[in-house]
Amino acid sequence: MQKYGSNAYNSQTIAPQPPAKAKRRLLSKLLSAGQAALPFHRTHQQIPQSILEDMTPERWREMEQEDDGDFQYNWNEQFIQIYVPQLWGRLYLFLAALAKVIVLYISIFIMIIQIAIIPATHYDILGFISSSIWYLEWIFIPSALIWAQFELSTNFRTNLWFLRPRLLFEFNRQTGMVTLYRPGRLVRFSHPFVEFDCVLTSAPTQLGFMRYGLMLVHRYQGYRRGIPAALLLSKLSEPRDEMLRLWNFIQCYMDVSQPLPDMLALEAGRLNDPTTAKVDKKTGRTPRYWRDMDKATFAQTIRQTVRTYPDPMMGETIPVVADRESC
Repeated sequence: MQKYGSNAYNSQTIAPQPPAKAKRRLLSKLLSAGQAALPFHRTHQQIPQSILEDMTPERWREMEQEDDGDFQYNWNEQFIQIYVPQLWGRLYLFLAALAKVIVLYISIFIMIIQIAIIPATHYDILGFISSSIWYLEWIFIPSALIWAQFELSTNFRTNLWFLRPRLLFEFNRQTGMVTLYRPGRLVRFSHPFVEFDCVLTSAPTQLGFMRYGLMLVHRYQGYRRGIPAALLLSKLSEPRDEMLRLWNFIQCYMDVSQPLPDMLALEAGRLNDPTTAKVDKKTGRTPRYWRDMDKATFAQTIRQTVRTYPDPMMGETIPVVADRESC
């Protein structure tokens, strides 16, 4: 069983944090733009609905069978890691999609056009053959090779290195650290969770709807980047209440004074987390409560879980910073 590090976040024993002194910080820019800072608070077992629905018991059991029971997930009792596609990977996926369209559709259309215009060229068969060979050599064959390679790598799970997503950031419950990474898994910065301020961002879309986000900004360093925590959600746009639930979920996950959030993605690691294991032993919780659910029970349980906590920000505010106004 893992032990917690010296920087692990414990909401029951938070040392008063000094106010920030850095000028022109990302937090100041966000707040001056009308964004809202969210406080630390006594959390509860409220989880965003999109996170609960992101992984189903059926899918989890399939992955366990595929890996002979040794399935590892990037959400566990030690850390939550968020990955994003690499730039070259995005370009390759675009080229693969374009190649598929060329092979299956555009090539047939071009051949029909060429055959149709043969009478207009006075039956210039040599010209038709020459243009066809040029198209095959420079467009069709390269496109077919790109598409074939993509299909083979997908079916046999042998993706090229640049197709593998890169690690962007990590919340580590065991150490209490929040880390933002550069490409190549190089650390951009890493600080204790309690040193971050959470900002609820909002911006109107082209259709006039509000799009919300969640950004964690380090309080004491003048970083130009923050932790885009909204990427924990599977959907690009979620309502404001879901973002508030997400902030509650992050605090609950990082808080070693209480058990892990009770959800499918974290269930396998509950026995390995000291606080969670004690609570589960006391309550007699079934170890595979989520993983053995059928589809109907899973959907009903999610609905009941969401209804249990109607107020996303319920709970006593924790005064983390000694003088919040000076931040």
